[in-house]
Amino acid sequence: MGRKLETVLDGLAFPEGPRWHDGRLWFSDMHAHEVVAMTPDGRRETVFSHSGPVSGLAWLPGGDLLVVSMVDMLLLRIGADGRPRLLPAASPSKEGTVVCPAGAGATNWMSPTFSPQTGLVYVVAREQCDIFTALPQPFHPGHPYIGSVYYKPVDDKPWAALRALDPTTGEMKWEFKYVSAPWSGALSTAGGLVFAGDQEGYFIAFDARTGKDLWHFQTGAPIIAGPMTFSLDQKQYVVIASGDALMAFTLPDEAVAATGPASK
Repeated sequence: MGRKLETVLDGLAFPEGPRWHDGRLWFSDMHAHEVVAMTPDGRRETVFSHSGPVSGLAWLPGGDLLVVSMVDMLLLRIGADGRPRLLPAASPSKEGTVVCPAGAGATNWMSPTFSPQTGLVYVVAREQCDIFTALPQPFHPGHPYIGSVYYKPVDDKPWAALRALDPTTGEMKWEFKYVSAPWSGALSTAGGLVFAGDQEGYFIAFDARTGKDLWHFQTGAPIIAGPMTFSLDQKQYVVIASGDALMAFTLPDEAVAATGPASK
């Protein structure tokens, strides 16, 4: 069992556990966003998959698993079939039911990033709700079809935050609140920075450890894509798409000479 356990641990990123339950060893894989279980004969099974990192492993008397979604800090109750248990009060209705997070999810398109320097995961989390209805939705070719409809409550103002999370504990180290809910992801660099964009068109550089806004630039259009970086001729560039433009940023030549060759 020792060798097989070592093999499983090698395949997990920031494993939480092991927990012995129901004749199996259980772990949470922070990078794959999964809860996995290992049988005594070494067989590995994915019990539950989520859109973001999960932490905490506990079981209710009936056998349901409790885990915490680290992005939106929600407690999830998972059944034996690997599916979340739906709360009766959160089921869609003819009159409409307010559900949080909204249909777009707490984190979705927005790319997260991990910094080996700080040991933190940086992720954009959307804080918003939607009203879900149980009324049938007519099918029209070429239009989105999800079998029902949902819409934003009149008094709800969506917002979001860039959050720095400790993947080993789930603790939030810092967060930067956006004015509105963005779609842009994040990028961490070896220079101790985290780059991200917002719906107002600002491209921002944060201190990776403290979350301090060190620099921002108004691009002139909402930022939907995630940043990227590369080095060319000993200079590092950070690139972001905004509207119809692709913008590249780098340090002045004298600053590059002072800091040395570009790193990742």
